Amino acid sequence: MDTAIQKTVTASEIPPPGEALTLIGTSHGDPGGFDSLYARLRESKPDAVLLEVSWFSIFFRKTAGALLKKVFIHNIRSLGIAMTPELHTVESFFDVPFEYRAVKQYCREDGLPYHLVDLPFISFLRLLKSHRLVYRKNLLLLSQFTANRALQEKSLAQRLFSEQDDVTVDIILSRISRDRLGVKRERALAAQVLRHRKRYIGRSIAYIGGWEHLLEDPKQRTLFSMLPLRKQRTLAFVSTPEKK
Repeated sequence: MDTAIQKTVTASEIPPPGEALTLIGTSHGDPGGFDSLYARLRESKPDAVLLEVSWFSIFFRKTAGALLKKVFIHNIRSLGIAMTPELHTVESFFDVPFEYRAVKQYCREDGLPYHLVDLPFISFLRLLKSHRLVYRKNLLLLSQFTANRALQEKSLAQRLFSEQDDVTVDIILSRISRDRLGVKRERALAAQVLRHRKRYIGRSIAYIGGWEHLLEDPKQRTLFSMLPLRKQRTLAFVSTPEKK
C-alpha cells in the first residue's frame, strides 16, 4: 500500500461510485513539478480539474512577472552571482506556475474543463511586494543560502503524508490558523470544491494545490479536512506503486 495516498470517508455528502475526488498536492518550487504533475493527471484521468491558482496570478506572471524576471536576470549577471537552488526558486516564482501549464496541457489534449478556484484579491495582496525579490541587496542575501529548499520541502511533505508526526503538523497548521487571510482562503477553497462537486455529478474531479492544504487536521483548519466528501489525497512528486 502506498502510504502517500490516504483516503478519508465521511457519512455526509458521499458521492456514488464513479465520482471520486482526488486532491493532488504539489510543491510550488519543485523544478520537476510540471512533468510529475502531468504524469499524475494522465494516470488518474480526472474528468474535470480544479486548480489552486487565481486568474490574477496568471495575469501577473504574464505581465509584471515577465518584466521582473528580466530585472532579476540582469541583476544576477551584473552582480556576478552564481545561481543557487534558492535563486532558481526565486526565478521560477516569476514564471506562470507549472501547475497551470500542466493542467492546461492535460485538459486541452482531452477536451476537458478546468477551473481556477483561488481568490484573486489574496493573490494580489501576496504578490504586491514581490518586486522586492529582485532588489540587488536581497539577491546578494539570498545567494548566501545554499540549501535546496525545494528538495527539503518535498522531503518534509512525503514524511508527513506517510508518518504520524502530530507535532510537526500542528506547528504548520498553527501558523496557517494565525493567518486571517489563510483561514479565509481555506474556507473559500472548500466552498469552491463543494460547488463544483455538485456541478460535475457522476464525474471524477482532481483538485491541484499546495501540499499543506492536504494535511489531515481534526480541528478542520485545512481544505482537506473541511471537505465532507469521499476523497483521496496524493502528492504529485511521489510515485504510486505498480499495479499487480
